[in-house]
Amino acid sequence: MQYADDDVTLPETTERAGRRAGAAQRLRGRWSSVVWWWGCVFVGIMFAAGAAQVGAAGVASPEEQAQRILKATGVRGGLVVHLGCGDGKLTAAFGASRGYLVHGLAWQAAEVERARRHIRALGRYGRVSVELQRGDRLPYVDNLVNLVVAERLGEVPPEEVMRVLAPGGVAYVRRGEEWTKSSKPWPESIDQWTHFMHGPDNNAVAGDEEVGPPRHIQWVGPPPRARQHENLASISAVVSAGGRLFSIQDEGPIASVVLPPRWYLVARDAFNGVILWKRRLRSWENHQRPFRMGPPDLARRLVAVEDRVYVTLGYGEAVSALDAATGHILTTYKGTEGAREIICDGGVLYVVQASGEKPTTATLRGDHTPANRIVVIEADTGRVVWQKADADTAAILPVTLAVSRGRVLFQNPEAICCLDGATGQVLWRAGRVASLKRPGFSAPTLVVYGDVVLSADRATPQEVAREPERVHKTP
Repeated sequence: MQYADDDVTLPETTERAGRRAGAAQRLRGRWSSVVWWWGCVFVGIMFAAGAAQVGAAGVASPEEQAQRILKATGVRGGLVVHLGCGDGKLTAAFGASRGYLVHGLAWQAAEVERARRHIRALGRYGRVSVELQRGDRLPYVDNLVNLVVAERLGEVPPEEVMRVLAPGGVAYVRRGEEWTKSSKPWPESIDQWTHFMHGPDNNAVAGDEEVGPPRHIQWVGPPPRARQHENLASISAVVSAGGRLFSIQDEGPIASVVLPPRWYLVARDAFNGVILWKRRLRSWENHQRPFRMGPPDLARRLVAVEDRVYVTLGYGEAVSALDAATGHILTTYKGTEGAREIICDGGVLYVVQASGEKPTTATLRGDHTPANRIVVIEADTGRVVWQKADADTAAILPVTLAVSRGRVLFQNPEAICCLDGATGQVLWRAGRVASLKRPGFSAPTLVVYGDVVLSADRATPQEVAREPERVHKTP
């Protein structure tokens, strides 16, 4: 009988069976050893991974440390000094976000080189730099630094740290295993310049007692020069609040004024000039407009109060509220399209608006004057408190709107009007004829000082001069 090969089963002798059993036992032993070895490796890897996780949880990365320090100190942009920067890893981490200029000070020359290599490897050298600290004096002018982080002060006394801190600046010093926080108070002698003419009352006189003859250069920032001296100024508006400086400026090429403009809203730290953020404006006044040809209310579209910036982000745009520290838009006030002037007083916005449809650039340049109205809005909620659009407001003269002590004042071609700030009701009118034949950059002056309203203007031509009316008060 023939069998297929697959079906053949050969009988085994006792010797052969013994050899096969021994081989199988040895094979099982080897596999057991291999499995045991790989099991040990696996357990070791898992143990190492667990240990790494525990270590990571116990020791934060430089980036995490930097964020913790910034959060603990409340510093949001500006100049950061890291005293005793060591290998530069924490120093570089402070420069990971825009809006910070970081300067590390090392105690040893070898640390300087090591820190610089690390910073260059991250591509951050420039906005982050390191140099050797010598002696007990820090290499800065007074009131310059926003944050000093010190692993150890060394020879530098605490008084020296406070000297270089800007008002509102913070020193964060490590003492043993603990960090201590010290802040430099904001002196009452420093005033804010929140509006084009200082404040909502148009009285362009600051209450600042620190201003005096210059003794040194505090900082220098761009742009180094204007685009052209015979056309519209490259800087349209400048205000300050909370230690920050805000400006609307044209950063277009200086090679030729015919090249397109690049208008930006720029935020800087007022004490060291560090650019905190920039926001591109969608449109602005024609940069080739002849020199000093207005419009005079162009600078009235930017206001900064405490931690808020109120601005029109382009011609014909609505008023927006921005976070002063980051430039993020917090809200845009509906119904304020075509805003020409902004005043903020007591958390309330007073807006001069070109009423009707969204005006064109030509309209806002003054080619023809649209009817105006006043819109009053709660800054936090956006609720419209009141608005006035009638013969009194239709031709409000530029830069005459003022707010003081709960009253709203402005001038039109016929009179000076005073309204109740809470209701918009007319309190009184005083005849004050204004000349309409004037250069495009010219506007009357209206200032409120206490209970006194001051009005100044160019001489009225004889052909339009009229006898001023008496003051008319409402019952």
